[in-house]
Amino acid sequence: MGRYYLNYRKADGSILPDEEGSELPSLQAAHDQALDVACEILMADMQSGWDSHTEAIILADEQGHHLDCVRLTEVTLKGFQLQHRADR
Repeated sequence: MGRYYLNYRKADGSILPDEEGSELPSLQAAHDQALDVACEILMADMQSGWDSHTEAIILADEQGHHLDCVRLTEVTLKGFQLQHRADR
């Protein structure tokens, strides 16, 4: 188990830090959580008609080292690809 932080990178390059982090069993679990959060952000933006300007979720460890990045465009593209396959 490790503590992972899901920091939000805005379109202007600013970072909104995750002050608490989450105890998760692995980096893959943290990546999966970041994907879920990215989907929630996109859904909220679509439902509200407002753009949160969040560009990516940056995964970091307790020392602040950048471990991974989930771009919201990746989530959108994956969702489109999955929907496109389901429509066939």
